[in-house]
Amino acid sequence: MIGKYIDCYICGKFILMKKLIFIFLCFLSISCEIENVNYLAPIMVTDKPQNVLANSAILGGKALGEGGKDITEFGIVWSVNNPPTINDNKIIEGERLGSFSKLYDVFESGTTYYYSVYGISEAGAGYGQVYEFTTNPDPPCDPDVDNSINLGVFTDSFPIPITDVTLDPNGYSVFDANIKFTSDSYPYSRVEIILGFNEKDKILPGTGEYIAVRSFDSNDEKSQGNVLILVADRNIFDPSSFLAESGTKIYVENLNNRVTFIFCDTLIGDKYLLNGKFTYTE
Repeated sequence: MIGKYIDCYICGKFILMKKLIFIFLCFLSISCEIENVNYLAPIMVTDKPQNVLANSAILGGKALGEGGKDITEFGIVWSVNNPPTINDNKIIEGERLGSFSKLYDVFESGTTYYYSVYGISEAGAGYGQVYEFTTNPDPPCDPDVDNSINLGVFTDSFPIPITDVTLDPNGYSVFDANIKFTSDSYPYSRVEIILGFNEKDKILPGTGEYIAVRSFDSNDEKSQGNVLILVADRNIFDPSSFLAESGTKIYVENLNNRVTFIFCDTLIGDKYLLNGKFTYTE
């Protein structure tokens, strides 16, 4: 009887030992797996480029996932070659997780670029989708004299001096523009040239080509490179106004918020063919 107890005791110790060895091996196996985790490069999402002008575009994106290691930096990369990498041009916008969207004015006119957002961690560099965009060319003409416009009226054609350019930050409610510029040529003429824009955060329009539309919708996406062009004759005896047809183009140069509007054979209605430029200064 005692022998049976001893056998059971030894048997129990053996079973317990086997369980302990099994648990140890499992722990060792798990530890090995942890040591060999394959971390992922950052998961990035690129936004489509917006408001592409001559030397600027609105770009952005987000750092969506870290892949197990902290993102030490994220931002944009761009190049004339596809795909762009961190060894090309880059601008850092943050770290860890986050999103951004802003205007970048670092490009050359008339150039095709490839851009993406990137993120860097110990696991390497991750990139979002690559987008291609082409910046506007330079203006088709280069008027010599500022604040002078040739109206090109069907009668005698002569340049008129622009004596003032005003900014209305409340826009032009009739056409849902959110920022409006008006030229004044008094006392030389009673003709006004009115330009309406629909810009993100009501910023001043950037350098580049703007294409005329007949109206804006208050729900329209902002900063799409469009403009309303209206020429109004305030003659008390024969007032008239003409709105540019869709597709009509003007050119804008923005140098540190000194905004010049350039007209190169810009047809407005059946009366005006504008040539020249005028400047708004804050």
